[in-house]
Amino acid sequence: MNSTRQPMAEIVQKGTVVREAAAPVAASFSSRGPNFISPGDPSDERRALFNMISGTSMSTPHFSGIAALLKPAHPNWSPAAIKSAMMTPADILDNKGKPISDFDHLQAHIYAIGAGHINPIKATDSGLIYDNSPDDYLPYLCAYGPTSFTFTRTVTNVGDANSSYEVDIIKPEGVNVEVKPNRLYFPKLNEKQTYQMTISSKGKYWPSTT
Repeated sequence: MNSTRQPMAEIVQKGTVVREAAAPVAASFSSRGPNFISPGDPSDERRALFNMISGTSMSTPHFSGIAALLKPAHPNWSPAAIKSAMMTPADILDNKGKPISDFDHLQAHIYAIGAGHINPIKATDSGLIYDNSPDDYLPYLCAYGPTSFTFTRTVTNVGDANSSYEVDIIKPEGVNVEVKPNRLYFPKLNEKQTYQMTISSKGKYWPSTT
């Protein structure tokens, strides 16, 4: 081998190399609910004086940091609007293009992943946001009672002007869902539109969608 007094080497970035295993996966200890999931379970099994641990306290800094980045970009957004921007475009597919799985390597129940896995890039360009007030949550009370109810939802266009959105419904088992109108057109940026969603059921069913 040749030698030199001033050896130099160049490291070229070829992109991130990931394992063949599907990711993300809903952890067994992850809380359940309709919101969303974020990183909180380490994939590195090494042990050192400073180690990685898992849990909701590890997950919280991820979406807190994303919220902190969204706020200066949209200083007029409320906490509800920021939450909506993180939930609306969340990922429901893993790195292999398949539905996110659970710790048993089965398709994760919607109650386990909620709106999906948080995606910070998509959160900055969510297209639509829901800016909810406390009154908007009242119709969702668990003990509300009726088997049929109509919700009125208002969305704000934070994407591009002259945008249109058409509803695509995946009905849960035993539940009928109807949305009117089924298409919204936004000529302007930051324009608000309202639609109604009627949900009816003949019995009690385990949630399969949010």
